[in-house]
Amino acid sequence: MTVLTPTQVDRILAEEALSGSALGAELREQFGAEALAKGVVRIEATTVLWAATAAKPVELATRTYAEDGDVWAVWETPQPDPCRDILALGGRRAMRQLGDTDVYVHVATLPNFSATAYRFETGGRRFGDNWVVVEHFEPECECLPNPNVLKGTVTEYGPVGSDVFRGTLRGYWLYVPAQYDPDGDPAALMVFQDGGMYLSPQAPVPTVFDNLIAAGEMPVTVGLFVNPGSFPEREGRFQNRIEEYHDRTDAYARFLRDEMIPRVEEHVHVREDAAGRAIAGLSSGAVCAFNAAWQMPELFSKVLLHCGSFTNIHGAHNMWAEVRMTERKPLRIWQQDGTNDIDDVCGNWWLANQELAAALRFRGYDAHADWGRGFHSLAHGGATLPSALRWLWRPI
Repeated sequence: MTVLTPTQVDRILAEEALSGSALGAELREQFGAEALAKGVVRIEATTVLWAATAAKPVELATRTYAEDGDVWAVWETPQPDPCRDILALGGRRAMRQLGDTDVYVHVATLPNFSATAYRFETGGRRFGDNWVVVEHFEPECECLPNPNVLKGTVTEYGPVGSDVFRGTLRGYWLYVPAQYDPDGDPAALMVFQDGGMYLSPQAPVPTVFDNLIAAGEMPVTVGLFVNPGSFPEREGRFQNRIEEYHDRTDAYARFLRDEMIPRVEEHVHVREDAAGRAIAGLSSGAVCAFNAAWQMPELFSKVLLHCGSFTNIHGAHNMWAEVRMTERKPLRIWQQDGTNDIDDVCGNWWLANQELAAALRFRGYDAHADWGRGFHSLAHGGATLPSALRWLWRPI
C-alpha cells in the first residue's frame, strides 16, 4: 500500500487524479476504520490533512494562533483539551466527502510556527478535539540517507533491570557504525536519553552518524539509546523518567558508568577517555545529560542539549546558578531551543535556556547556542543535528 501524504492528497483532489471513492478507500486502508471514526490529522511540512468518517456531513471547526497573534497567552504549550469557548470563536468549513464513501477530508497550508485548535462536528455531535502544531525546519542534507555511504546497524536490547534505579525495567538500542573494527581501536561513544526519540524520522541519529563518519567529520562512534525506566507493575510508560532525569546527584551517571556502558562493552569496545564520549537529551533528558556530565566530567566531555527543561522541576532551575558559582569544568556544550518553547507554572523554557547559556559564557565554556522559533520538540534540533555533531566532535 502506498502511504499518501497530505500534499499528495491535496494534489489528487485538485487534479482529480483519482475518483473520490477510490481515494476514500485508500485513506480508509491507510488510517484504519477505528482511527477515522475518531478523526485523523497528519502534518507534512506546513500542509495539514484532516480526515474523518461519519454518517452525515462533517464540518471542521478551527482556530489558528499565529506566533504574533493577540491570543498566544491563553495557550500553554500544548493543551490536549482546547477550551470550547475558544473553539467557538474559530472558523468553520464543510469537509469534502470522497465520492460515495463516508470519508470526509480537508487539506490546508498553515502558517509556520502556528498552533491550530480543531474539532470535528457532525449532526450535533462533536469529536476529536485537539491541537495541531506546525513547525517546519528544512533538514540539513546529512539527515537524509546517502546510497553511497555505508550504513551502520541498530540492534534493540532489553528490557533490563537496574541496581541504581531498583524495580525499573528499560529497553535500549545500540548503533554500531559500518567502519567499526572489533580488532582495531576502540570506538567513541555517544549516549542518548529518551533513546527511542533519537531513532525517529524527526531526529535520525543513525543516518547522520553514517554520513558524518563516512565524511571523516566525526570519529567512528557507537550510539547508545537508552529509554527511561518503567515499573512493570504500574500502568503507563516511563513512570520513573522525572525521578531519573531530574535527580541532581550522580545517580544517573553511575547508572551509565556501572550498568549501561558495561552492556555496550559486551558487544563493542569503546573508548574510556572523556574526550571520546558524548551525551545528549531532549527536555528533561537534556537536564539529565547535562547533570551526568556535570557530575562526572571524567566520563563525558561533550554535551548536546535540546529544549532543556532547566525550570522549576525538582530544582533544575538552579543549574545555571550552580554553573556561575563553580569553576569551569572540561565540557563542550551545544544548546538548542526556540522562542515558542513551553511557558507554564514551572517557568519559561526559552528564558531558562538563555540563563544557562549566559552562565556558560560567564564561565568561559566552549559552548554554542542554536536558537530558533521552534516549540518543545526535536523538530529544530533534529534538522540541525549534523551541525551540532560536527561542532561537538571537532578537533580540540
